[in-house]
Amino acid sequence: GECLSCHNPHTSDNPTLLVAKGNNLCFECHAEKNAKYSNPHAPVDSERGCLSCHAPHAGKFKGLVEAEGGKECLTCHADVKKEIAKLPHKHDPAVEEMCSTCHNPHGSNGEAMLSQRADQLCYQCHEELEGDFLQAVIHQPVKNGNCTICHSGHGGSDANFLKAKGSALCAECHDTLLQKTDKTIEHQPFADQDCLTCHDPHASSIAGMLVSPEKEVCGQCHDDLVDKMAKAPSKHEPVSKGECTKCHNPHKAELPNLLLTTGPDLCLTCHTDLKDKMANEREHAPAGQDCLTCHQAHFAEVKPLLNEPQHQLCAQCHETDDDSFKTAHIGIKAEVMDCVQCHNPHASKDPKFFKDVMHAPFAARSCEPCHVVKQ
Repeated sequence: GECLSCHNPHTSDNPTLLVAKGNNLCFECHAEKNAKYSNPHAPVDSERGCLSCHAPHAGKFKGLVEAEGGKECLTCHADVKKEIAKLPHKHDPAVEEMCSTCHNPHGSNGEAMLSQRADQLCYQCHEELEGDFLQAVIHQPVKNGNCTICHSGHGGSDANFLKAKGSALCAECHDTLLQKTDKTIEHQPFADQDCLTCHDPHASSIAGMLVSPEKEVCGQCHDDLVDKMAKAPSKHEPVSKGECTKCHNPHKAELPNLLLTTGPDLCLTCHTDLKDKMANEREHAPAGQDCLTCHQAHFAEVKPLLNEPQHQLCAQCHETDDDSFKTAHIGIKAEVMDCVQCHNPHASKDPKFFKDVMHAPFAARSCEPCHVVKQ
């Protein structure tokens, strides 16, 4: 009965003798609705303002609106209702026209006029996910609370309401990663665009957001390598630990076997002491050209990761039956010798690749004081 709260009984500069113009009249009582939003609802700023949705004297439903709940919204947003109807999978709040569950009808500082950060809205119903996503490695959109980067709030073509299928969704952010050239060699899961074979889209306790430890992820497909390695007497430490990506790119590369780089450079990223030695001393040719001339990359029957027994390996380059070789080794048979007891197979200051510390008679190339030669 307080008509004079809104109307002047005698004269006014405003229609219907209002004491203030448009929304300003409403804001005298509803000051909290006068907030400035980066994404205001268009009707609020229109000529009719508040009256676009609310009746000034009485309404059929709470809030002085003419339709119940989301039906009021859908009088203007009929196109949204049609789009939702076409979706194979629909979000329950959208089906039940509970628009204000997620959207602020007056405006918002967030996208799509969401009433609060997207993840906080989602957690109101999906509260179990909030704990699941608190892990060591969190996908950046999840960390930022941007659920709607990947998921549609109304529904979608699949049960997870994803905005795109497969890697097409990932490509919206990871477009550079997914680029390739004529020289690109792709890992099969990457080529098949099966990102979720290896990665969790939300969060993981493992680096790279892997679905399980790297050793298990790679072992799912490379089970033959896992089986053979279990029986091998000599194993490469990164392989034993499941650190496959220390040598291989898990997505793509321009090198065979998806290697990160070529030749000794790859091995020397870990074997830094050997790298320094080879840089500052005389380099054994096979070691400087390709480590795989002598070693296996994953496992071997002969320690340390040798392609074959040591004397056979050395004999590929060194003619052990030659007289000069026999003389230099005082007639000892090559097959009973342990070459690396005396020689460094990678680098040495000595022209014959002897180790740095030598017994004095040996350094003087004098074997007779200790050995009975030519016997």
